[in-house]
Amino acid sequence: MRSHSPGTPNRAIIYALIETGMRRGAVCRVDLEDVDARRKSVTVREKGAHRHRYQISKEGLDAIRDYVKHEREADNERWQSPALFLAAGTVGK
Repeated sequence: MRSHSPGTPNRAIIYALIETGMRRGAVCRVDLEDVDARRKSVTVREKGAHRHRYQISKEGLDAIRDYVKHEREADNERWQSPALFLAAGTVGK
């Protein structure tokens, strides 16, 4: 059983969508390495292979950090993916 605060991945995804204006399909293509805390930005490959950098607030970065710290590692055990947001590793078990 996970010991994180409820809604951690949802909170991070919502911050990413609302604060950046990123499309839903684009947020699914964000890789973990595309989050730049120093620049307070998230970069994603958009349609047509163009890369676009979106600004995000400290609160948005904190939500992403919480998700990465408390959930992503366990989910990555199942998926082994560079994607930032992963389906829960317990799905289908």
